[in-house]
Amino acid sequence: MGIKLFGLPWSKATKRAILLLNDSGLKHEFVNLEETNSRKMEMLVALTGRTEIPQMFVDGVSYVGNEQISGYIGSGL
Repeated sequence: MGIKLFGLPWSKATKRAILLLNDSGLKHEFVNLEETNSRKMEMLVALTGRTEIPQMFVDGVSYVGNEQISGYIGSGL
């Protein structure tokens, strides 16, 4: 299972998502949207229809915002 988390390192919401994933022992790849071109953000919006960060993808399924990310973690995977 590959987890990719897209966000901004200075964002409180992104920091919270990283903490949730780390505390749950879930390995993930963090994609810093600040270090990428705006095309990646455009692609995220096209895929999810939302501009909110953080956005997490697990095996092609998107989870937008900490509420959905927390729900995924709490679901027992």
